[in-house]
Amino acid sequence: MIFRANRRWRLAGLVLLLLAASSLRAQTPPAAPAYTYRVLPAAAGSFGYEIQRAGQPFIRQTTVPGLPGTTGFRTAAQATRVARLVVAKLQRGADFPTVTVAEIDSLHARP
Repeated sequence: MIFRANRRWRLAGLVLLLLAASSLRAQTPPAAPAYTYRVLPAAAGSFGYEIQRAGQPFIRQTTVPGLPGTTGFRTAAQATRVARLVVAKLQRGADFPTVTVAEIDSLHARP
């Protein structure tokens, strides 16, 4: 009689454990939005970029971030390198990523 009661408690405990484990596995974090970029023409024959989140415009940068002035990057390749940096920061979880002058210099993107 005692053996049957212990067996029922063990079975009930095992069922609860399995239910708890399955509910933890079912809770997956939401997928991060997909970020893309495109290079844009900017003032005076320069270039900028636009970051899109889930296909919608999110950041539009037509000037070199961190530097004074109203012109953009000298080449489309410079704008591309900085846009890729911004996308990488967004994918790592930055809500509104900043680009420092040191990062601009390290990417050889200073006009």
